[in-house]
Amino acid sequence: MNVKKILFISDHGDPLAKLGGEQAGGQNNYVKQLATYLADMGLVIDVVTHWSDEKTPQIEAFGKSCRVIRIAAGRKGFVPKAEIADMLDDFYQEMDGLLPLEDYDIIHSHYWMSGLLGLSVKVAYGLPLVHTSHSLGIAKA
Repeated sequence: MNVKKILFISDHGDPLAKLGGEQAGGQNNYVKQLATYLADMGLVIDVVTHWSDEKTPQIEAFGKSCRVIRIAAGRKGFVPKAEIADMLDDFYQEMDGLLPLEDYDIIHSHYWMSGLLGLSVKVAYGLPLVHTSHSLGIAKA
C-alpha cells in the first residue's frame, strides 16, 4: 500500500504555536486539526511554516504521522505577516533544499502567501495544489 503524503504550507501559521499569541489563532488551529484528522485516516502530513519561535526545534512531530518543519527563510524569530511576503523567495529556496518536494502527492496551501509558495511547487514539480484563503483583506475591511 502506497501511503499518500501531503505538504501543507502555512507560512505564518505554526500549528504547534500556543493559541492566543501573536499570529497564533484560527489558521494555526485549523491546520493542526485538519492535519491530525488526515493522519488518523492514514495519510502523512508535513506542515512547513516560518520558524517564528527560535526555542522550538526545526522539525517536530505531532499526531499519528504529522510533522512541523520550520523554515528560517533568512530570519528566525517573529516576523509580522506583512514582512513575510519579502521572504518568500528565501522560504521557497530553503524548503526546496530541505524537503524532497517531488515525493509529495498533493500540496495544500493556507493563506495567500502560502498560495504563492504552493504555486511555485506546483509549477516546479507538477503537483496538484489545493488552497484555503483563511481570510480576505476586502472582507476584513
